[in-house]
Amino acid sequence: MRAYLLVGLLGLAWMASAVAAVDFSGTWALDLKASDSPDPMTKRLGVSGLQRGLMDSAKLVSTYTQTPEELTIVSRATGFSRTEQFRLDGQPESR
Repeated sequence: MRAYLLVGLLGLAWMASAVAAVDFSGTWALDLKASDSPDPMTKRLGVSGLQRGLMDSAKLVSTYTQTPEELTIVSRATGFSRTEQFRLDGQPESR
């Protein structure tokens, strides 16, 4: 019985260390041919037809930088740039 408990605890510790080691840092590019069109969603949000047309041909590239405290996402496309920061350390975020 104790052996099963020990093996179970070691298994949980191993899984917890694997989850903590996840790092999304890197550069990601949107593959427009393999992705669904964002047109229905952007139409509901009230985005103009000209802007929707530009979005269908824009090459979106996002750079993710992750630290233990924060995930920063910098997204860029032609005529578009946005930076978002998300706290990962459980601290409240003020905006």
